[in-house]
Amino acid sequence: ASDEPLFDLIGTTHLVWKEGWAARLREKGIVNPVDTTIQDLSWIPRPRLVSPDITYTTWKEYFARFGDRPRPKYRLTQEKIIGARDFGSYILQAIGRTERRLSNLLPATEKLSALTTLVAGLAYPGRDITAAWRLLADVQHHDCWAACNRMCFADPVDTFGGWEWDNARPSHKKFLPIPPDVSRTPGYTREPSWQIGIRKALQGTDICHALNLDCTAALAGAAIGNSAVGASPLHGRVLNTSGYARRAVAELPVSTPPGTQSVRVTDEHGAAVPAKLLVTRKYYPEQEIRELAADGYLYPRPCPSDEIWAGESVCGANLLMHVDVPAVGYSHVKIEFSPEPPAEVGRVSRAGDLLTIETDLYTLSFDAAHGGAISAFYDKVNRFDLLKENIHDSRLTEYKNYSHYEQRRFGELYGFFGNERQWLSSTSARANIEVIEDNVIRTRLIVTGLIGTYPFETQITVEQGNPVVDFITRLRFKPDTRIGNANVSPIRRKYASGHRDYFAGFDDRPKLCVLFPSVLGECDVYKNAAFDVCKSEHKDSFYDDWDNVKNSLLIDWADFHHRSKNYGLGVFSDHTTNYTYGYGFPPRLVMAWGNKEPEGIREMQYGVYPHAGTWDSARFWQHNRNRNERTFALLTQGTPATFAPCELLRVEGDAYEVNTLQVSGSDVIVRLFNAESDSRERRVTLGRPAESSQWIELDGRIAQELDLTRDARSCSVQIALPRFGFRTLRFRGVA
Repeated sequence: ASDEPLFDLIGTTHLVWKEGWAARLREKGIVNPVDTTIQDLSWIPRPRLVSPDITYTTWKEYFARFGDRPRPKYRLTQEKIIGARDFGSYILQAIGRTERRLSNLLPATEKLSALTTLVAGLAYPGRDITAAWRLLADVQHHDCWAACNRMCFADPVDTFGGWEWDNARPSHKKFLPIPPDVSRTPGYTREPSWQIGIRKALQGTDICHALNLDCTAALAGAAIGNSAVGASPLHGRVLNTSGYARRAVAELPVSTPPGTQSVRVTDEHGAAVPAKLLVTRKYYPEQEIRELAADGYLYPRPCPSDEIWAGESVCGANLLMHVDVPAVGYSHVKIEFSPEPPAEVGRVSRAGDLLTIETDLYTLSFDAAHGGAISAFYDKVNRFDLLKENIHDSRLTEYKNYSHYEQRRFGELYGFFGNERQWLSSTSARANIEVIEDNVIRTRLIVTGLIGTYPFETQITVEQGNPVVDFITRLRFKPDTRIGNANVSPIRRKYASGHRDYFAGFDDRPKLCVLFPSVLGECDVYKNAAFDVCKSEHKDSFYDDWDNVKNSLLIDWADFHHRSKNYGLGVFSDHTTNYTYGYGFPPRLVMAWGNKEPEGIREMQYGVYPHAGTWDSARFWQHNRNRNERTFALLTQGTPATFAPCELLRVEGDAYEVNTLQVSGSDVIVRLFNAESDSRERRVTLGRPAESSQWIELDGRIAQELDLTRDARSCSVQIALPRFGFRTLRFRGVA
């Protein structure tokens, strides 16, 4: 709306409100401009600026006054909302990962609490859940992100009533008097806003963990604790808070009787369930214990291996199971320990520098000579070789400063390091590949190597039946490490010299990224947002000026889909970051950037999902929800009265995502979201009888009564939701 430099524009709208700015907006055709930064949520609620051009109003009043005028239809997409942050910085990564953990954990806790209330009779912890939601809203407050590098004064009792930047202009300090000694002033603390956000997120996480412990104790039938050593069989429950029925991996710590070598797990029908004991403690031969005790040693070995030698047996282990679990419910398993040696099934083979994993879905090869990068990625189900042809066309035109003609590799770490003044790659040095787990259910590798002189470690997890391959990468930086130096960025420097380096954090090309080159080449890019999926309209994600900023945010996932091949590569992330993509640039995920990175370890979790078809036919939203809400298991106290599985809520065809499940008195409230299905009617079944059902608005008002089908044990309604539509369903009088 203005040709003014961004820095003057911020000063105009946020701090000073220069005379004539509104008039210039009207000249541009913006007759009634709206500026929400003038009255910021974090400031004391009073008008900060006074001018004949300014009117303070609510959104409702604004739309009532100006919204009735005819306007041409405008299609708003995620990319039309332009914003830029220096993603990759340690502050944004720290707060982003902490916020995401809470935002994933809290809905799962809410659903587990509702399940426990209806099944085990535990009082619904509504007040605690509300407190956790408030803490999540606090950490999502924009001052934790937009002003994250600034020191602020925060009122820990009322966050929104007391935040202010300590370097605000003197003319503004009169609106919030700053105590002379903040550290001794009650109700205030001197702390960066991002640290306040992290602290509040951790408080919310603690609330969720405490509620989950209460729920699992109630569902186990008594206080939490393993059954006595030697008791066999054991009985357990595998819980699923996701709204999708699934076959998933669950882990359960168990103590085993002497002589145990293996385990047999069966479901409620008596069918065998794939299972494996991951040894954590052992029983040792009596003679060895006697000899060590005579020398004063308590334990034979501090870190026992998984391998069971002659005379040894399993004492404690993590029981790994591959179990079918219903939606928002649980299934039963029976656990029997055996003295028979286990039948070992390995998925890993080695040939020179190559290590290959064979699963039911993929063939994956890792090249130790090139930093442990993936050299082969074959999709067995769709018979598609993701890396068969030339890895990627790296010939560039416009961005030739970033042109590197050597081939890039899948899973490579690559970026510009300012201290060394050069591009560094994890494939430039050999890596060590260690197999830490290899069984019928799951294979895990640890790749350790160097990117320049900086050590990194990547854990790769491949599960049977799971199409998403998961990665956890950790890097250790030296003090004052410079990543993505501004001086190599091809930026038109038309701003004042004092701001010339400001853009560096928004240019993703030289940042440290993880690369995903493939045979797909030029693709359509789809990315998710809140209750939405956006198809990118940009040919690439790059921009070199504030006049052409592009939205390249990756919230949860992005899908790079090749139309003619009808095949795509999905990338998942554990926090909000940026992706990069363009001609000559394979898909990349931003991992790190910083002018002076603090010394220590940086960690990021991400996943890749090769698939046929588009994102919706590949059920991206479902896979993302299942990644965020993992199954977990518990031991019951004694033998359950019934072995039948419990399913609290079922949606026909797994058509809708269950976002919210709450208990209010005798009512059950469910919020459903149609992310991937069509608008046909689907049946939603509650695993408890109810008296009636309605659509309700967000404020609780009844929107429509629904026809309810009831029987002695359940009830159901027939509903329809459009794509990307969500509604709130209430079952009243639930027994």
